[in-house]
Amino acid sequence: MTPKEYMKLYTSIYDYCTRPATSFTARMTPTQVSGANIVGRELYQRLVDYLRAYILTIYDEIKDDMDDTLLEKFGTRWGTFQRTSKVVHGLFNYLNRYSIARDIAENRTDVYEISVMCVVQWREVIFMRLKEKLTSGLLKLIERERNGEAINTGLVTTVIDCYINLGQSFSNTPMLMYQTHFEGKFLQETTEYYQRESEAFLRENSTAEYMKKVEKRFDEEIKRVKTQVNRDSMSNMMDALTTVLIDKKIDIIHAEFKPLLAGEKIEDLGRMYRIVSRSNTDCMGKLRTEFEERVKTEGLELMTQVSANGTGDDPVTYVEALLSVHTKYHRMLELAFESNSDFQTQLDQACKRFMNTNAVTSAVKSSHRSPELLSKYCDGLLKKSAKNADTAELDKMLENAMVIFFYIEDKDVFQKYYRLNLVKRLIGKTSVSDEAENDMINRLKIACGCEYTNKLQRMLQDDRMSQELASEFTQKMSNVTEPDFQKLDFGIFVMATTNWPSEVYSEPALNLPKQTENYIKRFVDYYDGRHTGRKLHWLHKMSKGEIQMSVSGRKYTIAAHAYQITILELFNSADTLKYSDVQQTTGLEESLLTGHLGIILKAKILLTKTEGDLKSDSVLTFNSSFKNKKLKFNINQPIKTEQKKEAKQTDIQIEEGRKLAIQACVVRVMKMRKTLHHQELLKQVIEVLQSRFRPSVPKIKQAIEHLIEKDYMERLGDNNSYQYKA
Repeated sequence: MTPKEYMKLYTSIYDYCTRPATSFTARMTPTQVSGANIVGRELYQRLVDYLRAYILTIYDEIKDDMDDTLLEKFGTRWGTFQRTSKVVHGLFNYLNRYSIARDIAENRTDVYEISVMCVVQWREVIFMRLKEKLTSGLLKLIERERNGEAINTGLVTTVIDCYINLGQSFSNTPMLMYQTHFEGKFLQETTEYYQRESEAFLRENSTAEYMKKVEKRFDEEIKRVKTQVNRDSMSNMMDALTTVLIDKKIDIIHAEFKPLLAGEKIEDLGRMYRIVSRSNTDCMGKLRTEFEERVKTEGLELMTQVSANGTGDDPVTYVEALLSVHTKYHRMLELAFESNSDFQTQLDQACKRFMNTNAVTSAVKSSHRSPELLSKYCDGLLKKSAKNADTAELDKMLENAMVIFFYIEDKDVFQKYYRLNLVKRLIGKTSVSDEAENDMINRLKIACGCEYTNKLQRMLQDDRMSQELASEFTQKMSNVTEPDFQKLDFGIFVMATTNWPSEVYSEPALNLPKQTENYIKRFVDYYDGRHTGRKLHWLHKMSKGEIQMSVSGRKYTIAAHAYQITILELFNSADTLKYSDVQQTTGLEESLLTGHLGIILKAKILLTKTEGDLKSDSVLTFNSSFKNKKLKFNINQPIKTEQKKEAKQTDIQIEEGRKLAIQACVVRVMKMRKTLHHQELLKQVIEVLQSRFRPSVPKIKQAIEHLIEKDYMERLGDNNSYQYKA
């Protein structure tokens, strides 16, 4: 139609609508002729009659067709009718704006705008007569596509579009025709189809293959709903598919979880997770529980193997074994379970279980073993050695150590041992780097807060200040010109009493060589000149040095403990000494003297004819025939008896520290709450302290009793509540 023809028709309709009423109105009922624009109603009715007659001819043409043929003809004619309706709507625009608008305003239910009226006539004349055949044809076409046959998807889209458009006249339920005559049957047919297919598929294939099939079918149906049917059906379609493909087969799917977990089938586990995520059952909770049990069991079994192999005391073996389990299942969590927070919680619970209580910790009957070994592992990473990793690798290893630290319950134990090891690294100048030490402390600070690392950071500050002080003192000593002054390579480390572990300050008696005593006196004078009100307490047990020994023309350099140097210095003036003479001269207690002499004798620097333990009359002789392949070697080794003593003392101090921490926590809670029930007090104390250690209920009760005795609090009349007093 040309624009000229269009305007001619539009003008004719306009002229017709504005002319006086004809005899046609005489045949209308009084209700029909009420109001203005009687001519418009006459035209409207004639258009309705014409359209019904026209649509009826279309019906007569296609009524005997079936399936694809019917759908194709119906879709083609519907498309043509839609386009024509838009043109007709424009031609009758004047009628829409005045006559029809007035009738609609008067709530006439049999009058519509022209475009809607066209759709209504199509619905009543042709659709309602063919709806069963159309729906049947659509469902057959969709089933053929599900069976793998290529179909004309545009045909489905066109006919579905007709279903949707036919609901335009229903203002409150515009999808009524689609939902009534297609969606319900479509969902029912879908359910029946996949019920048959799933049962047949499972009879011939594995569960893993079935899950692949389920995912494929979900993807296909989602695409079909989006591109062919209607997005409003997506929710109902997902519910139908979930019920028939997942919920009804959930026991079969669930039974496959443990084998897939054991076989580490990441791809299949991820597919199961995605499938079960759609389920309306409680299967996901069962998967999480079984996942936790699997992680815990594997961790405990591995720790049993480590203990049985006799490598449970090796911090590297122990920590790497713990990490291997966590790394394996954390990777599974990320790749298969999409880092789901609930699965992460189950992983955390399992790791806490086997990392804190396992065969290695049970062998020593102490939960302190895990934090102790972890601190030793960190000490190995941060201590200079021939096997030190590069910066990037060290950073990764420290990060892994923090993973284990996160799961350790007794973080106060780790703190205690870490501080003791840091003391040895700083005083012994064996730290791999200041940057690495600061990095580790910052990691601990992020994990546990400033209070946890405050003293560690102050220890590093003491180290830096001591280096500056030592450099200045060395410079001062280099300027000494006294003729009888013998210079030494003398290094010092000054620490603040409040910052360092109390174990450091217990110092056994020792009579140092005169040369060393002279340097100490000079440093004390130098230090007192710089600071007032400070007193130096010398810790020789933390000291070490190097001593040179000449034997048969060969000069050896021996790295030794201060006690060992003091002992060896005695043999400058005598080749043979009794044990009692050495003890009297050095002033060392028997256990320390015996231990360090044992190391010297083992190195064959000194010799003795005494078999077994040394006695007071045992004779010690300098080995004038001493030989060693190395010109520089180390005899500064820990004494096992002293190590056991230190470990026992550390455990005692940890328990004492916990006792005070519990008491302080009870006081803080009671001071804030004033009055509190017994169970609530226990709960709050555990919540406050569990970030550092988990206090036992008996220990909390002991603390409460102690505080009652000290009048910090008192029991109320019911004996189940307390009141703060102090």
